[in-house]
Amino acid sequence: MSKKSISINPDFFNFKKKKKDKKQKPSFKKNKLKPNDVKKKLIARIKEHQKKEKQKEIEYQEKKEENTFENDLDMKNSAKFKDYMEAHYRSDPRF
Repeated sequence: MSKKSISINPDFFNFKKKKKDKKQKPSFKKNKLKPNDVKKKLIARIKEHQKKEKQKEIEYQEKKEENTFENDLDMKNSAKFKDYMEAHYRSDPRF
């Protein structure tokens, strides 16, 4: 039979504990924006968008009114309209 020897680490017999290296937590970038600032910016963008939409709607209405006015003038100056008005008002005794 062969003799076997057991080797034991002598550090296990020391009662003083070695300090373990602590793992460093990954550092996260802190959010530099405050929630109120984000809200204010969002509300400002929403209001700006609403103003643009209102302006577009007003411009569309003005353009529509101009077109109807021009169409009315064109229609009144047309020969068919004049003939119709003359025929209609000649037969009406009130005029």
